[in-house]
Formats: sequence, C-alpha cells, structure tokens
Amino acid sequence: MQLYIGVEVPVGAVEGEIENLAQVEGGGALPGSVRSRNEISQQDAAPAVDTIRGQFLDAAGGALAQAGATPFSYKLGFARSVILRGGAVEPAGGSLREVRLGLPRGLVAALNTASPCSVGELESGSEGECPDGAAVGTVETAIGTAVPRITSPLYAVSSPGGAAAAFGFRSSQLTTTFVIAELHDRDGGISVWISGSGAQFRAARITLWGEPADPGHDRVRGKCLSPEGNSRGSCPTAHTDSLLRLPTSCDLPRESTVAFDTELAPGSYNSATSTTPAPTGCDALRFEPTISVDPSTMVTDSPTAIAARFSFGQGGGGETLSTADLRRLSVTLPAGLAVNPAGASGRVGCEEAQIDLDNPAPAGCPDESKIGSVQIRTPLAEHPLTGSVYLASPDDNPFSSLFALYLVVSDEGTGVTLKLAGKVDLDPETGGVTIVLDDLPQVPIEDVSVDLFGGERAPLRTPLTCGAHLSIAALRPWSAPYSGPDTIRSSVFALSRAPDDGACPQSPGEAPHKPSFSGGVRRAEAGSFTSLVMRIVRADGSQGIGSADVSLPPGLLAKLAGIPLCEPGGGWCPPASRVGSISTWAGAGPLPIALTGGAYLAGPYKGAPVSLIIEVPAVAGPFDLGTVRSRVALSVDAETAQLRVQSDAPPTILSGVPLDLRVVRVQLDRRDFILNPTDCDLGKIEGRIRSLQGAEAPISVPFQIRACADLGFEPELALRFFGPTHRSANPKLRAVLAPREGDASIERATVVLPKTEYLENSHIRAICTRARFEARACPARSIYGFAKAWSPLLDRPLQGPVYLRSSTTRLPALVVSLDGQIQVDLVGRIDSVHGRIRLAFEKVPDVPLRKFELTMPGGRRGLLVNNAQLCRVRLRASASFRGHNGKSHQARPVVRVGCGERKRRWRAK
Repeated sequence: MQLYIGVEVPVGAVEGEIENLAQVEGGGALPGSVRSRNEISQQDAAPAVDTIRGQFLDAAGGALAQAGATPFSYKLGFARSVILRGGAVEPAGGSLREVRLGLPRGLVAALNTASPCSVGELESGSEGECPDGAAVGTVETAIGTAVPRITSPLYAVSSPGGAAAAFGFRSSQLTTTFVIAELHDRDGGISVWISGSGAQFRAARITLWGEPADPGHDRVRGKCLSPEGNSRGSCPTAHTDSLLRLPTSCDLPRESTVAFDTELAPGSYNSATSTTPAPTGCDALRFEPTISVDPSTMVTDSPTAIAARFSFGQGGGGETLSTADLRRLSVTLPAGLAVNPAGASGRVGCEEAQIDLDNPAPAGCPDESKIGSVQIRTPLAEHPLTGSVYLASPDDNPFSSLFALYLVVSDEGTGVTLKLAGKVDLDPETGGVTIVLDDLPQVPIEDVSVDLFGGERAPLRTPLTCGAHLSIAALRPWSAPYSGPDTIRSSVFALSRAPDDGACPQSPGEAPHKPSFSGGVRRAEAGSFTSLVMRIVRADGSQGIGSADVSLPPGLLAKLAGIPLCEPGGGWCPPASRVGSISTWAGAGPLPIALTGGAYLAGPYKGAPVSLIIEVPAVAGPFDLGTVRSRVALSVDAETAQLRVQSDAPPTILSGVPLDLRVVRVQLDRRDFILNPTDCDLGKIEGRIRSLQGAEAPISVPFQIRACADLGFEPELALRFFGPTHRSANPKLRAVLAPREGDASIERATVVLPKTEYLENSHIRAICTRARFEARACPARSIYGFAKAWSPLLDRPLQGPVYLRSSTTRLPALVVSLDGQIQVDLVGRIDSVHGRIRLAFEKVPDVPLRKFELTMPGGRRGLLVNNAQLCRVRLRASASFRGHNGKSHQARPVVRVGCGERKRRWRAK
C-alpha cells in the first residue's frame, strides 16, 4: 500500500540570498553546491539533488528506531543544487515541474487524524480560521535566495476531489498549497510529490507529528506558530488520533528518496537517497490473529457462500506499539469444500490489463467476474473500506496460474484504492483449495471480512459428509523473518443436514448411492435403425458417479461396417469415427453446468472387440481444463450376441477441479448405427452403476419394440454333397443359408439330413471340453469343419472352425466358432429322428445375416457315411426355421450330389 503526498507550488516565488536558505536537522544550513557559469548549459539545466535527510524522532529529539512505534515527529528535509549565472544564484534546472519524495516502506499515515479544516478556511488566510485541532505538523520552505525560510502550520484539510487525505498550509512566499494523500497497494511506503510551474523552489523541510495532540506540540501548533518558527504561546487540543507509525519490519532499511523534474529538463528525475538502519525491536510487537471460516448452509454437498473473517487488533498511539502488519496469509479450506463447477457458468475472468495492479485508478474488472465482497477495517480510516472479490482470468494473472483472485477496495469517501492479487492453489489429487496472499502492504489492519457469493451457482460447494470440518490458516507478520515459522490458526464449522433430509453421512461411504437410470431407443420399429439414449442421474448428497456396466437387450446391435476407428494415442478422434454425443452436467445445486462432447468408435479394449472413446471438452466460463477422455468397452456375448457396455470410471479431478458429475447422458445417434431387434418380446436394459466410493446400485428398465409381425421370414437353404457317392463313402457336406434382406432374424434352425446318411463314429477323433472351449484352447483334432458368415453390420465376414464339444446329451454338440470383428458361437445339438441325423441350432442370436456357409469335410475326416448309393435315389432334406418375430418357415431342399458331373467327366475321357 502506498500513500502519495503532494505539495502544489504555484508561480510567483521570490528569489533570495544563499545564506537565508531553509535550515534542516540540527539547525544547520543546507547551502547546496554552487557552480560558476556565465551561461546555463544543458548539463547545468538538469535538476540535481544536493541534500536529503529523513529522521524519526522521539520527544527528546533523539532518533527513534522501535518498530511499530508512534514517533514524536518525522522530519524530511531536502535541498536543490544551485548554479551561479551573472552573479545571481538560482536552482539548477530552473522552475520545478515536480518533486517526488519516497518515504520508507512501512511508514503509514492515518486518513482520519484530525478534525479537518475546510478548504475555504485555509484559503481565507485569516489567522484562526483553521482550528488548532486540525494541525498535524509544520512546513518550512525557501524560495530562491532572497527571503529567509518561512515556517507554516500544516493542517488536515477536507479532502478535495475524493483523495484519501489532504493537508494544506499558507505562507507569505506561496499561495495556499495542498498535500494530497492517495492510498494504494504496492509497497506500503509514502511517496510525496510536489508539483508546480515557474516556482524557483529551493529547499523545504516537512515535519509530521506522530501524535498531533501530544502536548509537546502545543507551542507550535496552529496559530501559536510564527512564520519565523517561534512560538506565540500554547495551543493545546483534545484530538487524540495518531498520525504516523513506524514500519513493523526489521529486515528492511529505511530509505527516503528525492527526485526533481524541471521545465528545462523534463522527465530527467535525477534522484538521491537517504538511508537509515532498519527498525529494531520487532520481537516486542504483538501478532495474535484470529480467524473464522463459515459456510452459509449446514447442508452437505450443496452450493454455499463462504464468510471468512480475519482479526488482528491494533495498538499504536502514545507509548503503545502497533500490532505487527500481516505480510503473508495462506488459508487451506476443509477437505471436500471444493470448487463448484456450476459456479463457472456465466462467469468471465478479469484480465491483468483490466485490474491494472500498478495503477491507483479503480479496477476495470467486468461485473461477470465478481464472485464476492470484501471489507477492511483499519485505523487509517474512520469507516470500513469496502470492495469486491474478482475472479482472475486463467493464466492472464500475476501468477500465470489457472485460478487466482483479486481483492479490490475503491472507497469514494476516502479516495482509497487497494488492489491485491491472491493465488488459488488446487490440490490435483483431492481438489483441496488453498488461497495465498503474499507480500501484503505494510498497513495496520484491524480485521478483514471476505464473503464469497452463494446461490445456485456459488463458486464453492460444501463437503459430502456431516460433522466437523477444519480450515487452517498460516499467517506471517512483517515483524518475523520471511523464512521464519508461520503463526497457525484454525477454524471449525459443522454440517448437520443432508440435502434430502435423510441420514447425514459421517464418511463418504455412508452417503446414499441410488442413481436413477433411464434408457431406450428413439424409434421402436423392429429391425429398423434408431438412436440409443441412456441417462444416469445422481442427487445432491449422494456418492459420485463411477463406472457403469450395462447389458442391452439381445438383438439391439451396432453396425460397425464403414466406420473408421479412432486410435487412442492419436490425439483427437476423427469426425468420421463419431457415433454419438455425450452430455454431462457437473456441479452441486439445481443448475449444474452442461458440458458436451462426442463418442467415437475405437478398437479392442480390455478384452472387448470394440470400444468407445469419450471426449468431453471441459470448458466452463473462462476456464478450459482440457479434454476429459474416458473409455467404454463394448463386448458381445458369443452365444447371444447381446451387447454389454462397460465404462471406466470418469476422471474425478481435472487440474484440481472436481468434475462432480450429476448427470451423464449418452446418445448413440449416428445414422444407421444402432439397429433394433426383430424380437418384440418384453426385454430390459439392466446392469449396475458403481460409485466413486465403491458402492454398487442395480439398474433395470423395460425395453420393447413393436411391429415385428410386419417383418417377413423366408430363409433359403441349399445343401450339397461332394466326393464319392457309393455306399460306405464319407461325403463332404456344404450348407448355404441365405436369409432375405429385411426379414426377421433366424431364432431357431433345424435340419434333418437324408436317410442315406449316418454318423461315422469311428472318425470322431477328439471332443473339446466346455472349459477348454471357453478358454479358446480346443485341440486341433476336435475341429470337424469350417464356417463363414456375412452380416451387413460388419465390414468383413466372420469365420472359424467347427468343433465337436462335450454336451449334456448322448452325442457331442456341434459348435460353430465365428471370429472377426466380434466373436459369435452357434451351438448345435446332434441327435436322430426316425433314423435320420438331425442338427438343431436352438438359440441363434438376433443378428441379421446375408449368408451363412457351413462346410464339413469328407474322406477320412468326414463325420458322415453313406448307407446307400447316392446317385440311385433322390435326396431331400427337411428344414424348419423360426424367426425372432415368431414366424415359421418349412422347407424340403433337394440335396445336390455330383452324380451327373462325374458321368460327364467320364465321357470326356
């Protein structure tokens, strides 16, 4: 904080003699350096400082060094260098434009030190117009060289133009002059500026009284002071406010500086410094702060306002030492009292150019960046100073950090402008919030109140659990070494209610976990393409949404054909791989913030053949936390082709901000991607939602589509034997099944072979056990055929071996294992009916097919054996099909054999 004091010096000063220049400390003259020149050169025109001296004095006139003490007086004297021109002496540089005096850091002046004199009373020039109680010191000035020094009372004056404070004096040398004080926030020092035009200002000494009412000043107070600096009597006053206080830091030397700017050399500001040792006795200063941090609600997991109070108490005045000023404050909020993502909605950040920390003008932060209010009580002002708390623009702040705050006080009544920057650190693992204000100005503070806004979009939310929650503050005074230990204070508040007024959890695992789930398709016609929508919602006060494991109804499938896959390590997913959107709502309260992103088709993940990559840009208000990426495995049940969706738990914290998901909505709406079943039986979407704390909640919603009867059902089957046709030969069999496009899928298929075929038991070499089959470790000798299937849902056909697998019946099962983009197993039961071999696939998954081809080898590996000459009989099989829509189809296909082909080949020979 900086206090600027200015003295306006107008035109019309009188020149005088060198020996009559102003005298300073100890009564000695400040003659300055005289250089003989007939003409003023550019070098001679430059302003030069001859002497500067600042002193803190006690009542006996001795030097005062006690930190935090109120001095009897502070005296600052300075003089300009002079040059000799044509026998006349004049200040170097000519008339003054401005003089800047910098007083020691940490020296502060009160803004309410006396009952002020009005400007009119001061300008009237009549003795006794300004009350003696308004006197705060004296001013000794020397203009030119002809007039002896003039001593004038310095009065507190009603502040003109909204300045923080004003002092004024009159003398026979000058017109009415003012010392204007402006309070800022930088280094805690006082800068004095003296501006004028045409004045041959030579030297001055300003005396400020630390305690203006001290009886030691009675003889030179107000009208008792003569222009010669003598006393005219005694002028006591009852006003008791202190004016000055020494710094409370003992590690900084006390420096006073002066710089002149003149009309002949504008902007040069040649300067000099007077240095005295740093204050002593810092260990005698009190520093006993208290803090309190309280939310506006006692309800868990809810948006909340925060009221933070910091009290320091202040001594000072007479022989009482001031309390040490606060240098650094670090406040760590309780675990779980975290940033509320909903609070970013509608917010903007205040840019560095808008706050303009180095400019004493009011901040230009937009209203949308305001997140709270601040009030400061200081003995420097009669009333509390009020202001606002602003959200800093991410990265565009003094810390180049994601989060930062500005505390701004712009008090029109006192003209005070205070701007402080606070860094906000968020724990990347827990989301814990720590606010740090460092290198604060050396200003006495009685207490500070910071109130962060509440409401539906409060910037913070309460913890999930009831009970006591502890805030810890680390405070460091200016009286202690910067690297020294902090003073630790704590504050406790208690939460006692759950948002639903139910049992209040004492730990996160005790919070309820009852998420609601809804799911279904946009268009419910059987066999048509549609969009799939699923939605998970958790209430305030419940455990966080973690992973999901959801099984879709059989037959609700995804078309993978024609979609390029997103590569997980390739950065952004290409738009062509997008299959849907995801919308999330984050943050506590009734108005969580919406974040939307995309779902992209990707390759295998966690054993699943395909997956989804979820990308959600975490952009809220002025904050861009990057892109939240998570993965969803899409596995397919090999026997039912039922789709299972298994999501990873989403990231819980991003850049220290808890994502705090309240709603997750997934919509797979790519054109011709989700296909409805052809079975209209009542089904369900079911599974479980796992919380971030590990609890699981079952979910189940009914699912049913319509118009299955509108689908046709008439598959075609073709059979053919290859190889020898004579009795005891082992023929090769090929079966080709071709469903019609748009028909219902096949649910059951039964084929009875011609009576000419028996099962060749002697050729059964090995049978795969169920355990080895599940482990995909069947021996090669258990393979008895090959199959291939084409589906419009896939880019490539599925294909694989045909095994004999152990079963619960007398004969082994015939299992078709199809592999490719997905894995599908068709389990066939082998038995006999009326002496004929029957193969029945009783649970065919509801998957659309273009063609299915099964080949069983013949010869020594053949499972079939002829019991008759095939070319002498007409071979017919019988087939029975049932569709998933309930319709049936019967067929008696002719089994082709190569009898005619073999005859034609014989004739050709």
